Amino acid sequence: LDPACGSGTFLVRALNYWRTMYSTELDKLKVPIYEYVEGVDIDRLASMLAKINLYIQALEKIKEGYKYVPKIHHDDFFRINLDPDYIYVATNPPYTRQEEMSMAYYDKNYKVYLRRTVSDISGWSERASIYAYFLVKGGKLLRENGRLGFIVENSWLNAEYGKALKKWLFNNFHVEYVIESLVERWFKDAAIITNIIVAEKTREHNYTTRFTFLKKKLSELMGEPAPISDYIANERYYERIHEIYDQADKCTSIGEKYAICETDNIRIVSLRKDLIYAIEGKIGRLGIVKGPRKYLDLILRFIDGKENRVILLGSVLKIKWGLKTNANEIFYLPSKYWEYRGENGNYLSLKGHNKVIKVSMRYLRRLIRPAHLKNVTYGITKLPLLRKEDYVLWIENINSVTDPGTYEYIEWIKKFVKEEYETNRRFPTIYKSLGSPTWLKLPDTSGSLLIFRSAVHKNYSVWLNFIKDAQVDKRLYLGYLRDEYRDKVAPETIFAVVNSILTYVGMELIGRTNLGEGALDIGTVDYEVIPIINPVWLEEYLKKIGKYSEFLIVVRKMLSLKPMDIEIEAREWERIEMEKFVLGSLGFSEDDIRNLYRELIELVKFRTERARSVR
Repeated sequence: LDPACGSGTFLVRALNYWRTMYSTELDKLKVPIYEYVEGVDIDRLASMLAKINLYIQALEKIKEGYKYVPKIHHDDFFRINLDPDYIYVATNPPYTRQEEMSMAYYDKNYKVYLRRTVSDISGWSERASIYAYFLVKGGKLLRENGRLGFIVENSWLNAEYGKALKKWLFNNFHVEYVIESLVERWFKDAAIITNIIVAEKTREHNYTTRFTFLKKKLSELMGEPAPISDYIANERYYERIHEIYDQADKCTSIGEKYAICETDNIRIVSLRKDLIYAIEGKIGRLGIVKGPRKYLDLILRFIDGKENRVILLGSVLKIKWGLKTNANEIFYLPSKYWEYRGENGNYLSLKGHNKVIKVSMRYLRRLIRPAHLKNVTYGITKLPLLRKEDYVLWIENINSVTDPGTYEYIEWIKKFVKEEYETNRRFPTIYKSLGSPTWLKLPDTSGSLLIFRSAVHKNYSVWLNFIKDAQVDKRLYLGYLRDEYRDKVAPETIFAVVNSILTYVGMELIGRTNLGEGALDIGTVDYEVIPIINPVWLEEYLKKIGKYSEFLIVVRKMLSLKPMDIEIEAREWERIEMEKFVLGSLGFSEDDIRNLYRELIELVKFRTERARSVR
């Protein structure tokens, strides 16, 4: 069964595979092979094309008088009743996001049927993309020991909504292979990265899953798919596919919970089910298995309870969102409505429509936005004035405002909000609170120890923040030291740890590549589960061996540098010297450190090149 068969490509290829690899077995079947494939598609044209394509495959048999009606259903897969007795379910389902589903489906009540599919799965998140529902219903249609093969968006490995899906999948199936390319997108027109899940329906207690990462393009590994009419070429093509599975099968952990095997073409990470559950329980992000061997070996030992020098970043730092005003054009100054005219220690001069006002600096705070960080050092001691959104209005109670210029600006805000709400229904929360003296009060986002990015492209830098009264924009995250670590570790030590290559690799593996140009989207909850070296242990260790003073000298040199893209950072003397203290404490040699940088640069290259491959 292909439950999202489109024009029937998978079904036609299945027939071709069987005819090529099992030709002598076909005569033993009770009915012709064409009767063993079935498809569903919600699109009328696609289902018609699937019927035609299957009919063409059976032409010889039809000429002999066989009456063949292709089993293609023009229907909604989540409404159609099918017998749950399939040997194989294989598909490339749609990847529609929840907010787009009402446009994709003809039935406005589609969610009722989706919920019904997953009603027995505890903790299911409705944020899941539709491919997750296809996976569940497809799996439920299999007979015992049947197999599913799905090409899905790879977000299920890391996404928060993937927790319930992963638990269901690994509980009810032997997930044999998860296959992903490191070097190409398999669908050139789709701005997503996919992987393949191959699984057998069985409740086997413990088993091995082989995470298989392709380091070359499919065309290099297997060649182009052969024409259906060329029997010999097809046989060779399918044999080359089998070779990849054979390589993966040879990667077996004997007496251990994992094994890592690698060639020029492929990297295989074989994990026992209990270790997969441990990863899920501790980190909840299976994307880490894509990591370089030296990194992965360390992290898997940490997860297995055999490495106490590693800790999760969230154990040390609380990561919070920056400032959300819901009306930046009101609170951020200068703005598109009020241009910069000048400033002194007392006032910010702004020019609006035929008017100049002076807002008192008593009611403004410096603002840190991503643009302010483009040309500052790792240690933020001063910010550039961009003459745009350099300040945020800071008024906790308008009754306390005595400055006439500031009061004039408040009156402009009131008028602006009323006009926008009455004409465009904008700013409803602010509009409804205009009568309160605290309607301009914002949450305080000052005082963070560190500043993180929410989007990472090639620069992974985390800044040490020395401007304690500045507010931080929502496109950045704030790192506050947890109470139990106060006075136990120096800011320089924490800075060095979070800017270590070990942390950067974690960002790469745990972040999701769904932003423009292949940039990583890293949420606050993602940062908190990134494994890092325990900064308290590191500081105590360096003091014990008499190296802490040298370490601080190197870190302070790093703090005076401006962050760069990772391929440039890897050549910086100060960075490698810092890593000799940080990673060196774990036994990493300089060669190990440089190799880790090279491997991260390769991952970045793969990520960004895959993004460019989208037409």
